[in-house]
Amino acid sequence: MGRYFYQIGFRDYLTGLCQITDDSHLEMTFRTRQPYWFNTFIHAIDLRDGETLDVKIYKLAPDQLRNKGYVRDLWNQASIPLSAFREQGDGSFNGPPPEAGLLITTLYVSSPEPERDLRLDDIAILPSGEGRIVLEPLTP
Repeated sequence: MGRYFYQIGFRDYLTGLCQITDDSHLEMTFRTRQPYWFNTFIHAIDLRDGETLDVKIYKLAPDQLRNKGYVRDLWNQASIPLSAFREQGDGSFNGPPPEAGLLITTLYVSSPEPERDLRLDDIAILPSGEGRIVLEPLTP
């Protein structure tokens, strides 16, 4: 049986989707069987000192979403500070979080298997938020 890889991506390599602030948050409304069954990545560049081709890749560790109030198979609202993401380095994502001033060029949400039944309804990167990971079910 073959493996599947589903991903939703938003890209703007020339000017960036948005600039990271000290308190930037990812907010999304989603439904899945388990919230830690999908991956979220951002790619960022630094254009503060001119153009650069140095793309930094950051990932939210899926296990950070465990035991945060998610209700299975219902729509949930997530607010995740970008400081929870970690930079890729030496083949793993154990580096520092993205710093203020970087431009996000790509946002990916992916699930390696279709059985995980990931559904996204709304997704945004906001300049501020609660400063911690919050998962709340939406009232049906």
